[in-house]
Amino acid sequence: MKMVSQEPACPSIIKLLDWCEAEDKFVLIMERPKPCKNLYEFVMVNGGFGEVEARRLFRQLVEAHQHCEARGVFHRDLKPDNVIIQTSTHNVKLTDFGCGSLLKDAPFSSFIGKRG
Repeated sequence: MKMVSQEPACPSIIKLLDWCEAEDKFVLIMERPKPCKNLYEFVMVNGGFGEVEARRLFRQLVEAHQHCEARGVFHRDLKPDNVIIQTSTHNVKLTDFGCGSLLKDAPFSSFIGKRG
């Protein structure tokens, strides 16, 4: 989170506002746009998007992923639950870097996220 949050920031990645280290964990304080839902909830309630809007949302996600790659980070768990959409603007933000990893020369060959 710290690597992808450094300036210049990407508007399609959730901002890390502050963090601290506790005895056995890290505590992250991140922005929470209002009003928002995760992408899965939004699609279930609203029934999806038209082609033009879907293309705009997908472009934001591609930009977020390119930003991560440029910072040496691989998200590893891109799914609708880890994307929030601001319901008033339809801007998206990539969240949950808990499965993330640093990019290295070796290719990734294992699945880390939850299936199904």
